[in-house]
Amino acid sequence: MTMEKRELYIIGTACIIVVAAVVAFIASQTKAPAPAPQPGSGTAEEPGAAVSPSGAPTGYSASIPIGAMVTAAAAEAPAAPNASETFRAYNISISKDGYSPSSVTVKKGDVVQLRLTALDGTYDFAVPYTGLYQSIRQGETKQVGFGATMMGSFEFGCRDRCPVGGVLKGQIVVIP
Repeated sequence: MTMEKRELYIIGTACIIVVAAVVAFIASQTKAPAPAPQPGSGTAEEPGAAVSPSGAPTGYSASIPIGAMVTAAAAEAPAAPNASETFRAYNISISKDGYSPSSVTVKKGDVVQLRLTALDGTYDFAVPYTGLYQSIRQGETKQVGFGATMMGSFEFGCRDRCPVGGVLKGQIVVIP
């Protein structure tokens, strides 16, 4: 191989390496975003599911409290004609004293609507395991909805707008 061919070979190889590195970098920067987790459907392995530093899911437990019964809903109806699922709506008021009620129990498969009303200030409502979040100003009522697709207990609470010196907490329990 002549000196000129060797130089062209080295330059060509260097160009291929640079192009491959640029393509790999661009591919790593343009990955499609992970789909948002759906309330009541997440697992610790799903993208977006909140996990603790130990790797365990945050705010979720597969255990169901003994004797858990479906909470009486403010409104209830079949989710659709001839459907076995039920639509259940719950009114939850939020104040410096907490969420009321602080626990809601639904059946797996239910379509759930939570009507959140802030009574004495601006608060928020977050279900860390699912990414569900809503901010509510004093006097406002906002709604969040989800399909209860996974059994267990899901913690909810304030994240950004907690009362001074306090944290609000509650749970959604999904039973069979």
